[in-house]
Amino acid sequence: SSGWMSSSGEVQKRAAEALAEVDRKLALVEGLAERVARDHPEDVASPFVGLHGHHLKSPLDKNATSTNSTTKNPKLLSKTQSESIDSQSPNSVATVSLFATREKCDRLRRQGVVLEGIAKRVESSLQRGLRRME
Repeated sequence: SSGWMSSSGEVQKRAAEALAEVDRKLALVEGLAERVARDHPEDVASPFVGLHGHHLKSPLDKNATSTNSTTKNPKLLSKTQSESIDSQSPNSVATVSLFATREKCDRLRRQGVVLEGIAKRVESSLQRGLRRME
């Protein structure tokens, strides 16, 4: 019986460590989102302003396009994305950068959702373990 208690204590410890790791990762994602919003508000606002037919040109557009894989390889873009970029020749660089920024924001949002789901599962697992021990 004492072996079972020590193993359940170890399981509880590992679960607590896993939950702490999830909390750390979630804090990193939230911190990154806050930093992007604070340091580059135009990148956060561009998708919303774009919905109303306006385009913001970010000062980072020139730097972002030199390392952006979609500008180096236009085959990575879908046909409709390529057509919309080609039709806006003066803003094509800004459009590609805006597209890349939207993709990054969507990816961060999905990662945050996944981490929240993991945190909830770990928490419920810990609660089930505690109920079994009681």
